[in-house]
Amino acid sequence: MVEDGGEYPDRDFLNTRTEIENLWLPFQDENYVPLIQVLPLRRLGTDFRQFLRLPLTCRALSGLTHLAFPESLTETPRDYDAACAAFLALPKLTHLSFDGGFQFIQERVDRILESLPSLCVMVTFAYHIHDFIGDRRTTSTDLRFVAYFPRPDFNLDWHAGAQGGADYWANAENFVAKRRAGEIDPLNYVCVCR
Repeated sequence: MVEDGGEYPDRDFLNTRTEIENLWLPFQDENYVPLIQVLPLRRLGTDFRQFLRLPLTCRALSGLTHLAFPESLTETPRDYDAACAAFLALPKLTHLSFDGGFQFIQERVDRILESLPSLCVMVTFAYHIHDFIGDRRTTSTDLRFVAYFPRPDFNLDWHAGAQGGADYWANAENFVAKRRAGEIDPLNYVCVCR
C-alpha cells in the first residue's frame, strides 16, 4: 500500500516496494508499466491508456478487485471495445468506475454488467447533477449501475478507502443495497453524496 501523504509514488519507490496492493497513479507514463505489472494489486486507479498497456496476464491484474479511471475518457470506440474485452479477462473484478466518458458508459453499460456478473458496482461521476437527469431509457436499469454526484476529490477518497475508511465505493455499495431493499426507487441511479 502506498502511504505517501497523497503524493504519487515515483518509479524508484515502486521498484523497491513489490508488496503494494493499492495503487493510485492517475496519469499516463509508459515507463511505469513494467513496475505496475509485477505488483499484487487489489485496487488500481490509473489512466485509461496506461491500463490498456498492461498485459492481461500480468500479476497486477490477476487479483484486481477495484479498477478506477479518474480522468475523462476521450479515446476512440476501438479503445473502448478493447477495454471492455480486458474487463472480461479480470477474474476478480468487483468494482469499476469512470470519471466522465458518459457516452462510453451509456453505450456499453449493459454489455459490461451482463458480461460481469461478479461486478458489485459500476460507478460514473459527474461535475453537474444535470449531467444525469433526463431520459432514463438511455441508461441501464441494472441496480449495480450508479451515477455518483458530486465528483469526489479522488486523491483524498482513494487514500481513505485504501486505509479502510469510507470512500465512494462504500457509498455506492450502500446506495445499491438500498435500491435492492426498496428503500430507494430502483429506477433512481443517481447517488447524491455530500
